[in-house]
Amino acid sequence: MSNPNLFHTETEEVYAPGMSAEHPNLQPGIQPHGYYPQYGQHLPIPRPTNGWAIAGFILGVLGLGFLIPVIGWFSVPLVILALVFSILGLRRASYSDAPYRGLALAGLVLAALSLLVGTILNAVVFHRADSLAANWSVAQPLAVPPSGAQAEAAIGEWSFNGVPWFRFLPNGIVENLQTHERFNWHENGTFTNTVAVQNWHVDNNIMTIDWFGGQTFTYERHQ
Repeated sequence: MSNPNLFHTETEEVYAPGMSAEHPNLQPGIQPHGYYPQYGQHLPIPRPTNGWAIAGFILGVLGLGFLIPVIGWFSVPLVILALVFSILGLRRASYSDAPYRGLALAGLVLAALSLLVGTILNAVVFHRADSLAANWSVAQPLAVPPSGAQAEAAIGEWSFNGVPWFRFLPNGIVENLQTHERFNWHENGTFTNTVAVQNWHVDNNIMTIDWFGGQTFTYERHQ
């Protein structure tokens, strides 16, 4: 009986570097489709993001509007959110490899600065407004009434574009006929109990009032 392996020879196939018997046509250095890393191999871990820090910084910049007295109160929610988001961004950067730690810190500083300085500025403005309102309500006749040519010319009612606006009384009180505010006027061309008026003067039945801020308005004697 003949040996079945007598005429059978095994041929050893040779493959180029990077190729294998399972994937002979694969280019070197390229993993086959459906390849999964073997045990012990590590894939690169993506770096975590830090959206909290970015949002906190942006809201911190927008929250600077709180530094504008009165109308800045609309920025209070932005300032609060900036504080919260910046703190979350700092925590994420501290306990992980997340970026933008400096951005989160900048947002926190901006939000805290806006909240502190804005509160002080608004408190000063509202306190000043309350003081002026109190002065308007308790304005009393002057002990020494205004006198002189300018004082005599100012007594009476004055209109703006045909609408009665001011009434100057001989006892040193001037009434705003639109807002019903009362304050004192003097013959030297000044008002007291108000920060709005810089000076005034009368010339040929025309009263000119210079307001703080560079605005000037003229009023005609009301007939």
